[in-house]
Amino acid sequence: MLRFFSTLEKILILFLIVLIVSTSWYLYRRYIRDHSDLVPAEGGVFTEGVVGRPQFLNPLLSTGNPVDQDIAQLVFSGLTRYNPHTGLIEDDVAISEKSNDNLSYTFSILPDARWHDGTPVTADDVLFTYGEVIQSPFFDNPSLQQSFSYITLVKLDERKIRFRLSEPYFFFLANVTIGLLPRHLLGMTPVDELRKDSFNQHPIGTGPYRFSTWTVSNETYEITLHRNDEYYAALPKLQTIIFRTFPNSDDLLLAENTLNGFRLNSAEDPEAVLGSLNRYDFFPYHLPQYSALFLNTDR
Repeated sequence: MLRFFSTLEKILILFLIVLIVSTSWYLYRRYIRDHSDLVPAEGGVFTEGVVGRPQFLNPLLSTGNPVDQDIAQLVFSGLTRYNPHTGLIEDDVAISEKSNDNLSYTFSILPDARWHDGTPVTADDVLFTYGEVIQSPFFDNPSLQQSFSYITLVKLDERKIRFRLSEPYFFFLANVTIGLLPRHLLGMTPVDELRKDSFNQHPIGTGPYRFSTWTVSNETYEITLHRNDEYYAALPKLQTIIFRTFPNSDDLLLAENTLNGFRLNSAEDPEAVLGSLNRYDFFPYHLPQYSALFLNTDR
């Protein structure tokens, strides 16, 4: 039948068919997009690049090292946690109860809270972390030690413990976001020997992710975490998170095609770094912290 049409008419008909098909496809895609909700899928692997070097995967020893802190926050959990969406401090591995005079906080550990080796979390772990370690004169983090110097801990039963304060302190609940340490694994380690313990490279926590492996290749470190399916709270969607560390930003950017994302240092300009990396989006985030400058007015 097309033989009855001229060449120009055939081209016009073909153009109209293509136009109708493409328009129909566009309208279909738009309808699906406008009438659908994106739902995160279960599983998957996320590889994050960071500049630095892991040293102590221990929440009490990770201060000052962003790599250690990022990993420790996924492997360990504290009595409370910071919610980045609301900006509030919320209960985590325990339910908190504050006295009317703001001088006493009682924590009841969740009944299904367990360490990654299957051992139940108890009040002894809380007493060990915040009392026996942090308050020890041999603990080598003076600022963290000072944060708990005004506190007395009283074990009420196997899963309940009370913190008594010498005076009301508004930031107390933020202080106990620090991850718990397992007494059954570290209880026999002297506090001044804690940095030398192999636990710091093979941690066992209570958080949403379990430590799996730590590998080293040249100056690049790779730490793999797997989802903790026995986690006491809502399970994360991601099955595996890999932290790949680099000695500097240049080396990280050379390997950017092997990464799903990376964290920039606060001093780096995201527009300058991401200028040629079109497949990445920049997401700023704020941590519950502050910087202070103290002047010596006596000397």
